[in-house]
Amino acid sequence: MRQPALAAVAAVSTALAPALAARAQDRFADSGTASSGITTTSHAPLPGHPSLYWFVPDVSVSRPGRAGAVEPAMVRFARGVELIDKDEWAAGLPLVTGPGIGESPLADYGRFYAGIALTGLRRFEEAEAAFKAIGGGVTGYLAAAVPLRRAEVAIAAGDPDRAADILEDLSDETLRSPEEVWLRLGAAREAADDPARALAAYRRVYYGFPLSAQAADAQTAIERLETPALQAGDRFKQELDRAKALFAAGRWAQARPAFSALGRAAAGEDGRLIALRLAEIEYSLGRHRAAREALRPFVRGGEREAEARFFHLSATRGLGERESYVELVRGLVADHPSSSWSEEALNNLASYYVTEEDDVEADRAFRELAQRFPRGRYAERAAWKIGWWAYQQRRFADAAETFETAAAAFPRADYRPSWLYWSGRSRDQLSQRAAAHALYRVVGSDYLNSYYGRLATALLAERREAAPRPIVVSEPAPGAAPRVPNEAAVRALAAVELYDAALDEVEYARRAWGDSAALQATVAWIRHRRGLRPGAPDRFADVRGAITIMRRAYPQFMAAGGEQLPPDVLRVIFPLDYWPLIRKYSEAHGLDPYLMTALIAQESTFTPDVRSAANAVGLMQLIPATGRRYASKLGLRYSARLLTQPETNIRLGMRYFKDLMRRFGGAHYALASYNAGESRIARWIAERPGFSQDEFIDDIPFPETQNYVKRILGTADDYRRLYGGGILSTTSLAAR
Repeated sequence: MRQPALAAVAAVSTALAPALAARAQDRFADSGTASSGITTTSHAPLPGHPSLYWFVPDVSVSRPGRAGAVEPAMVRFARGVELIDKDEWAAGLPLVTGPGIGESPLADYGRFYAGIALTGLRRFEEAEAAFKAIGGGVTGYLAAAVPLRRAEVAIAAGDPDRAADILEDLSDETLRSPEEVWLRLGAAREAADDPARALAAYRRVYYGFPLSAQAADAQTAIERLETPALQAGDRFKQELDRAKALFAAGRWAQARPAFSALGRAAAGEDGRLIALRLAEIEYSLGRHRAAREALRPFVRGGEREAEARFFHLSATRGLGERESYVELVRGLVADHPSSSWSEEALNNLASYYVTEEDDVEADRAFRELAQRFPRGRYAERAAWKIGWWAYQQRRFADAAETFETAAAAFPRADYRPSWLYWSGRSRDQLSQRAAAHALYRVVGSDYLNSYYGRLATALLAERREAAPRPIVVSEPAPGAAPRVPNEAAVRALAAVELYDAALDEVEYARRAWGDSAALQATVAWIRHRRGLRPGAPDRFADVRGAITIMRRAYPQFMAAGGEQLPPDVLRVIFPLDYWPLIRKYSEAHGLDPYLMTALIAQESTFTPDVRSAANAVGLMQLIPATGRRYASKLGLRYSARLLTQPETNIRLGMRYFKDLMRRFGGAHYALASYNAGESRIARWIAERPGFSQDEFIDDIPFPETQNYVKRILGTADDYRRLYGGGILSTTSLAAR
């Protein structure tokens, strides 16, 4: 149960409230403007024409068919590439070299794929001629890909020296996977009977890219070639740097033997660091008692004392020794008040109290964290927790002060919309309507197309107050000159649905000429299209990844005025599939089809066979026990495959959601239950009598569930506006 506020805390809060309220009232007076330092976000102007948002063909993703009008020669070319990718070289070769290819933006790609086919057919001289015909002045992905292919030809033709010379000339800066080039170079040098230079290349992979898949192959090669005479001169340092990289990446199973091997030869500071890292690995593997014992030599003295004490106290917590854990945290903070390890310890202590449902002690820990580390990595979270607890305790002036100070200090924080909205609600509770309305307008202007923006706008409309002003503007269209040298190739490859090759070109452009919103949006568009193709192998990763990337490219979509983004951009952010089934079963159960669409988008991103780590399956992510129960209710014979069938999954899932609505009485309750479980939501409702919907949602104990509910409620309105309003077609791209 939630702990009541201590009398002393309540007394202090009561004493402070009038002063805070008076100070806030002075700041706001009757101006109707938001707090000093709180203004709407400044966004870059949007491009003045849809074609300037990205480097894609002239196409609407809302229209059926292939991306734009494609010439027959290009259709044949795409078919040829598909055949060559399947190692059907003889069938694909004439299609990539036929009439119409040489005069197109894909002329060099025709030569490139011809070279691949000829290599597969072991016609090496012709393959080399095809690759060389591309020339050295090519821009884009082929500038790096052609030398790699030429090296393959040289190896296959029995000329490893020439292969090595070609690979040596490649530049790391424009390579997507330099570790692969170094591995190939090592193989070429080894084939040329040059073990010293082969080892140098393999070591470049093993030590320089220890997290790569190629590192294991490099290790095998090093073990095969290394002799006492060919030992690396600075091996200890290289091995230590590799172990550090594995440790930093959380690769405990690899880092542990790497450090252990070094520990036998290490001395001085290196030896102490290795021993400390091994102890910390024990903690990370859940071996708390062994970790605590191994850490004891380091908790008194030395430059890493604070770090050692942090892991020592964390292991103590892991062993369930509550009083000792709290005492150790207090000791660390007292002895190292400005250390980042003290910051970590205070944040973890606050989280510990949250999980123990001791809100008073959690508030005290968060306040100390904010006071000691006002610009630290957890300052934003601390501000939210402090302000929200103050709001719950009806210390509205304290809540508003906390939220507004944080919003001014961290204008790009993820917490900012919640800070501003609840500051407005706090001002309402203080009868400071003008100030509240000013805050709601900032929320509406910055976050109109989101959960909090719609809450704020609804309050303003209900009170017949002025609506938030649009803050997103478009710039005049600039000239039509290419913005990256390989733009024509990107558009042409995308037009014939060679999405992998198009993505290679875009990623090359990002590395070679710098990233941009247009390049990010192009990546998103390609992954969206690739993911929604029938039978796409990585649908979930592609479609969900496209959403994230497009949101990053054009964050203006969320602000007032973001509605003017081209519909095709918005479709990537708000994809849709299986609409006929969603509408059919929503109507059958009296559910909002747009809420159900948002739920499916959040759960599975319209991927029918996706399976979560918790063993939830299919479009609506049903666990087998729930699927079996509802299959029985509907008279269906249950099997594991049943949940991967789109119609059956939607049918079962919507019946389940309808039952949750009946039981708990509201969409927000049903969503929380769908995510966190029925028993939890029943307890949360009982513990929060009289909470309004927005208060209940922001008081959900699990941040994941809290964000889940807000995301789906907000996204449902986006789907309603875009698809219900006719801006986008409900026709599935996958069905075209």
